[in-house]
Amino acid sequence: MPNTLPFHRHNQLGFTLIEILVVLVVVGILASVIVINFSDSSHQRELQREAQRLHAVLNIAADEAIFTATEYGFRYQRDIYIFFRYDYQRSEWIPIKEGTLRQHELPEGLQLIVEREGELVLPSREDQSQGEQPSLLFLSSGEKTAFEIKFKWEGGNFDATRDYRIYTDGLQDITLENP
Repeated sequence: MPNTLPFHRHNQLGFTLIEILVVLVVVGILASVIVINFSDSSHQRELQREAQRLHAVLNIAADEAIFTATEYGFRYQRDIYIFFRYDYQRSEWIPIKEGTLRQHELPEGLQLIVEREGELVLPSREDQSQGEQPSLLFLSSGEKTAFEIKFKWEGGNFDATRDYRIYTDGLQDITLENP
C-alpha cells in the first residue's frame, strides 16, 4: 500500500540540540544550588564547632579558677584568642602555652565580637602580647566579667537567626545560645 501521507517520518536516532541544551541548563542550575548550599552548611558547621569549643574552654577557665584558687583571663586578637593565668609572685599575667587553655587560632574569615559589661572590646594588637591586661576575667571566687561574644564571618553581619552567642552576667553560668 502506497504511503498517502505527504511527509515521511524518519526514525529519530539521537537528541536534538535544543533537548541537549535544556538538559545542560537544568543540570547547571542544580549544580550551582548544591554548591551554594554545601558551602553555606560547611560554614555553619565550622561556626558551630568553634562556638562550642570556645564555650567549653571558657567554662574550663571559670572552673579552673575556682578549683585552683587562681585568677584566669581571656584576650582575643583578630584571629586568635589567648588565656592567661595570674602569677602572684611576679605580679603579671602569664599566657598559657599548653593544655586545653592554650592559644587557639580561629578559622580564616571567622571573627569574634566581644562586649564586656555592654561595651565593645576591640581586639588587641599582635605587638601588644606582653604586658596587656586580659579582656575578661575568671576569678577564684567564682565571679566572671559580664560579657557577650558573638561570632561572624568576615564581611558579614551578626545574624541572630543563624549565628552563635556566648554570654554571662558575671554571676550565672556561661551560656551558649544556638540559632
